[in-house]
Amino acid sequence: MAKRYEEPFKKQIVALFNNDKSLADINREYGIAKSTVKEWIERYNNSGSFDINAMCKLLKIPRSLVYYHINNRLKTNKISKEEVKLENEIIRIFKESRNNYGTRKIKKQLYRKGIIASRRKIAYIMNKYSLVSKLYSSTI
Repeated sequence: MAKRYEEPFKKQIVALFNNDKSLADINREYGIAKSTVKEWIERYNNSGSFDINAMCKLLKIPRSLVYYHINNRLKTNKISKEEVKLENEIIRIFKESRNNYGTRKIKKQLYRKGIIASRRKIAYIMNKYSLVSKLYSSTI
């Protein structure tokens, strides 16, 4: 005879999966078949979703616009590890120079370390973190 589970229990299992617990662990701990857990995950994680094609027809907008915005949002939210490393290296070089180096000297220091970055990128990062080099006037 098939075992019946209450709705709150099913939602609790889905929440465990969403919090990075593997299907194998859930299977071992609770004795629930992996296929059953997968079915619950599909049901409860997609309960609020709608067909994009139908929504676009209703709103009279092209589907490509929806996918463009989805992809654009994913790209803007991610900062790569290389960018973080570059930012940290630029800040470190700037601080080591006692706030003297500008984009040209920072670019040379980065090049010596094997990191290639444009002066515009370096200037963008310096502006982002309000790093302003000191200005010295030469007296003759």
